[in-house]
Amino acid sequence: MPRDSRELREVLSAAVAELDGRGWLTVVDLGRDGVAVWELYRDEAGTPRGELRWTASWSALPADDAAVDQAVVDAVGPVAHAPPLLVATNAREGRADKALERLGRRYPRAATFTGEHPVDRVLRKVIARQPLTRFYELVALRRRAAGRLELVGCQLFPIGARRGDVGRVRVRCLPSDDRGTVFAVAAYSPDTRFQLVSARAVKLPPGVYDLTAELRRPGLVHFAGLPEGSAFEPERRAWSAIVSAVPERLDRSGVVGHLICAVEVSGPADRVERRLAAAARMVEETAAELAGGLKVSLLSYGPHAHHRNGEDVPVRFDAWAAEPGRALAALHGLAGQGPAPEGYPGAARIECVLAEVAARLEAAPAPGRSALLLVGARPPCPPRSDVSQVLPCPRRNDWRIGLARLRRTGVVLAAVRDRAVRTARADDFPWHELGGGPPVDLDDLDDLGVAGLGAALGLLPKKGGHVPLPLLEPW
Repeated sequence: MPRDSRELREVLSAAVAELDGRGWLTVVDLGRDGVAVWELYRDEAGTPRGELRWTASWSALPADDAAVDQAVVDAVGPVAHAPPLLVATNAREGRADKALERLGRRYPRAATFTGEHPVDRVLRKVIARQPLTRFYELVALRRRAAGRLELVGCQLFPIGARRGDVGRVRVRCLPSDDRGTVFAVAAYSPDTRFQLVSARAVKLPPGVYDLTAELRRPGLVHFAGLPEGSAFEPERRAWSAIVSAVPERLDRSGVVGHLICAVEVSGPADRVERRLAAAARMVEETAAELAGGLKVSLLSYGPHAHHRNGEDVPVRFDAWAAEPGRALAALHGLAGQGPAPEGYPGAARIECVLAEVAARLEAAPAPGRSALLLVGARPPCPPRSDVSQVLPCPRRNDWRIGLARLRRTGVVLAAVRDRAVRTARADDFPWHELGGGPPVDLDDLDDLGVAGLGAALGLLPKKGGHVPLPLLEPW
């Protein structure tokens, strides 16, 4: 005698639980409108799946009962693992009910059922309520010595987890390409190898995210805790392509940034305004790329007062490890004040900038890796009189020593030189040393140049330097 829908759910649940990845279960749905043959199996990741193998409406089937039965038998195929389950839904003494009776005789070991709910709906519920047969992990990256990146897994759910269970993970998302950061869930057990369950990508601002993973059903994990409006999209690249896009090492662009801008504010008003604008563009560009992860420091400086009546423009810290908005406000404030006195034309107190920044970082390192951008026209003062005939620093600060101190703390430097302002020393030697290469000309600094400077400073990603997977962060 056919059993009811409740028993069907129980039998299906038990049968799906017994699937081991090698066998399958066939379900024949004899419905009011036609016949459907479903195949239940577990994929390589151990996820239970229901696949519609064959369907036909009653009107499309032969009128002859024997021909109908043979069409169903052909669709079911060889019964090598287990007899099919035969289900008549909404039969009401029609063709489905009669076909159930006949097929029950054809498959004497098959369990037969009747019910009111469509089989596909019952299958979805049964599969959604199945416990996991493997651990689920988030595939992520971990930074090792010398910045090397390795693939690791962070467990989200144990074996036996069910729909509605949650797991938590903290990750850092780094600058990604237009496709975004890939959140990949993998399954494993002690006797099986890694198998990808799902991979979806979402475009996120770089930063740290505390995420809650909810198991919606086997094979489907939902992540909460992302910024409002974030939307996952299917990741269509092959897994091998995603892995190959992971850089061997995490360059500086993957580290939370601390941008230090030192701007010479002495000289012609239009040139000072242009220097401040260049620094502002660097802050804006970097802040947009490292949303929520950038700190900015701002220093202004000018020349020493080498004579009794000379104008002294000291090093001034207008912001230190502040939010980008505050630093931008300080830059706008400096622009509104107009230029500082021009003073001694031969040099500016860059050597004092280096010494004071080094002292601050040595005493209390700022969060993340620091990068110093120098924007000015005049070279630094030498520590003592030399053949350049540029007056030395009254404090005897040596810019080479300051540079070495900064580099020992891991600071990277770049320089933008305002060549439109003539100075007593026309060659680029000090600027070349300060910037680790030829300085960028202020008047040539377009958007591409800003991006290049950001990459040189390690604050913006280099071409091909995007990181497609999240990094694990400790709680």
